[in-house]
Amino acid sequence: SGETSQNNANAVEGGEPINLKTGEERLTLVDAVLDGPLPLVMARTYRSSNPKDFGLGHGWTHTLGERLEYRGKDKPLHFHDAEGRVIALPVPGKSGRSHNVAERLSLTRIADDHWIISPYGAPKGVQKHFTAAGSSANALRLAEIRDGYGNGYRFHYIEERLICVESSL
Repeated sequence: SGETSQNNANAVEGGEPINLKTGEERLTLVDAVLDGPLPLVMARTYRSSNPKDFGLGHGWTHTLGERLEYRGKDKPLHFHDAEGRVIALPVPGKSGRSHNVAERLSLTRIADDHWIISPYGAPKGVQKHFTAAGSSANALRLAEIRDGYGNGYRFHYIEERLICVESSL
């Protein structure tokens, strides 16, 4: 839909996986954690309002499936997060940076095929790098997660399938 939906941490659920405001069912399951200076949590999330199937079935998304969608010169980019939400991020102007203050996210354009999402107000915080996926310059996949100390993970793909997670350690 392109509209930002409430993240799981801010949902009113009353101890159940149902959002009491919207009736949406949400469930997050942590499958693995790669421990280290920059822990990588691999989790999958189900949202009944998510019409997409990213390989785990209808409504399911996962940590390593985050992606960025370039939709045209003057249209906001869409960040598809690990919770299955679609967050609009304004196209950066001449500075190369833009912000979604409500979501506390900043977007930096390195090149047309390389973008970074970082916490708003903390450009040296954990950065998520997205690069062009295959032949489509509009679909940008998660290529790297890095912190300000050089710790991170690189993600390797063959034909759009994640095949390897490489640690900086």
